[in-house]
Amino acid sequence: RYMMVPVSSSDGSYDTLSYYSNSGEARDWSQDSVTSTLPNSVPHHPASFLFEDDIFSFAIDTSAHRIIECSRSLSKSQSECVPLTISGEEYELADSAKYIGATISPNGFKVVWWTESGSSSWNFIVSFGSGWTTPVVVSLPSGWSRLSGLRVVWETPSAFQGVGQGIAGGKPVVGVVRMNDFTSAEITPFSSEDSIESPLDLWASPSTEIHSFSRGDGGAFYHYKPAGASWNTHTSSLDLIADVKSLRFGWSNSDDVLLILMSSDERGLEVMMIPQVSSLSGSLDLDLYPVYSLDDSNLPSSFGSSVAIFASTDTYQDVPVAPFIRFALMDDGSTNDLYALSLDTTDCDSLPSSPTPTPTPTPTPTP
Repeated sequence: RYMMVPVSSSDGSYDTLSYYSNSGEARDWSQDSVTSTLPNSVPHHPASFLFEDDIFSFAIDTSAHRIIECSRSLSKSQSECVPLTISGEEYELADSAKYIGATISPNGFKVVWWTESGSSSWNFIVSFGSGWTTPVVVSLPSGWSRLSGLRVVWETPSAFQGVGQGIAGGKPVVGVVRMNDFTSAEITPFSSEDSIESPLDLWASPSTEIHSFSRGDGGAFYHYKPAGASWNTHTSSLDLIADVKSLRFGWSNSDDVLLILMSSDERGLEVMMIPQVSSLSGSLDLDLYPVYSLDDSNLPSSFGSSVAIFASTDTYQDVPVAPFIRFALMDDGSTNDLYALSLDTTDCDSLPSSPTPTPTPTPTPTP
């Protein structure tokens, strides 16, 4: 029913894929044990991350107008789901509250956000360890009625960048969010000239340059913002990866970053390798990086139109990420199956500087 989070730690203490089944039960693929259950009145995807030993999930109960906060230990059979409280009181949401999201900061601070279409606002709260703050209310761009599907990355320990979808004039649009010091945020719409419709993912380089992809007519559109610059002068796309319908960044404690790609044609599942990112400066020249075609012949045909990719990154866990990339695919909805895959990057130390025939890594899927 709902993906939660893939977790893979560098010391091997965590390697699991958590999800909610069709009946709302929380499960791990490595244990397949029920640990907690969402209320039936949670109709939308929960937002999850790993903090210390617990996976935290946040969902909106549309009947009670509450945020449901679930926590469960990966090492102990302990779990609970309770209404989120602020200053000791259950926080009551507006009737129009939807599209919840969450992340964990590099310093271990929890951030949860949602949209209230009635007030045309995006709201977020923070927990520094002793309870949740009152919501910070951010006005949506003029004409927007919502902000959803937000994918975020931490730019600094106290600021994140996100790319999300809005609705303006009844049509989907895409924009970026910068949350500043846990106290404010600004939302900048991308240019409408590219006809982009939905966010894909973004990544912050070690020098805090932001690289973002969004899906539109023709494939995945690439946006870039230099470190310290404003998005206001970088709202137009610079490049396009053609015929890509889904994309996620994947990174570990190595010096390489992967773009996991699901094409809309016969290419299927691919990976673009961006090496030596510690010395990366400026926008990406996408023609320079090798693309590996993954052998996905052992995946069911229902994954040929998969649009959901989930990768383990430090945006959603506070432990160092393993040197392999753990990611998950959900199928086209015909079976509601979830597959976990691992891609080992340790054998990719020497890469060509331009696209040439390359070996074909074979990820091993685990139903």
